Amino acid sequence: MVRELPDLIEALHPALGEIVDISLNWSAGSATPVLSTMAPGTVAKIGWNGPRHRLMSMVGQIGCTRILVVPSMTPAALAVMVLRQAATRHIPEVDCGTPTFEAAERVIRAARAESASWAAAETGQSPTGSAATPKSS
Repeated sequence: MVRELPDLIEALHPALGEIVDISLNWSAGSATPVLSTMAPGTVAKIGWNGPRHRLMSMVGQIGCTRILVVPSMTPAALAVMVLRQAATRHIPEVDCGTPTFEAAERVIRAARAESASWAAAETGQSPTGSAATPKSS
């Protein structure tokens, strides 16, 4: 990812302006999620207690965005389907309902939930939008 970061910053510059902050929701020692385990049959067999989806928040002078990082070991067909669904691009009818489509759908739903949770934590809100209540000791 280190090699791709300058190109990503350059590509986002027109939409975000100069990048002033980059945040990650994982640390160097965090396990990498295996997106192929999100396939319906696999989830049913092993459950989903894997690592969180990796998100990157990029804040520019005129805008901000969150980006789902697709691990390099993700099978190409699943990676393409995740990217298509994340970008709300057209998906051919023949691909809808396939295990790859369903796995990608689960990945996107989980990533959106993680993004909402992360945003809520940053603003002191609960993921549903109401103010978070402080934990008492």
